[in-house]
Amino acid sequence: MKTITFEIISLLKFKLDLVKYEKLSSKVKWVQKGINLIDDHFPGMLRYLSKQNIISNLSNFRIILECKKNTNKSSLIKVFHMWIRKEKLKRLLLVIIEGLIIPFTAVLALLPGPNFFFYVPALFFYYHFKSLQGLRKVEFDKLDIEVSYVDEFDQD
Repeated sequence: MKTITFEIISLLKFKLDLVKYEKLSSKVKWVQKGINLIDDHFPGMLRYLSKQNIISNLSNFRIILECKKNTNKSSLIKVFHMWIRKEKLKRLLLVIIEGLIIPFTAVLALLPGPNFFFYVPALFFYYHFKSLQGLRKVEFDKLDIEVSYVDEFDQD
């Protein structure tokens, strides 16, 4: 089972960041074409989409929660559970907004050159929708969660 790592940034705001994960790729031809286009021009956006892909398959990974040593393990797991709930709502809103935007960008796909105006919103919609579906299927009690206590987070 592959491992991913979340860094807990704020317990009060339920803010976590996925810090160790695999880079995104797809077997779907048009999706991979968009991924390559984004990787060439916007590598930060590719990292974001990679995180969305990981979130869509959260149940298939061993999850490590990194946090400071002075935090209770049971409260960290509760924070992770609340984060999942928050992310479901966030993805639902993003899918609705992107679903409304995409019909207007399809016309711009006819322009010559790289079709950023179509591929970028389409990829965001695709991966936000996949992550929403994955988060809805998560059975929290069956997740393989491990807590790792660290003194200081790496400043990369």
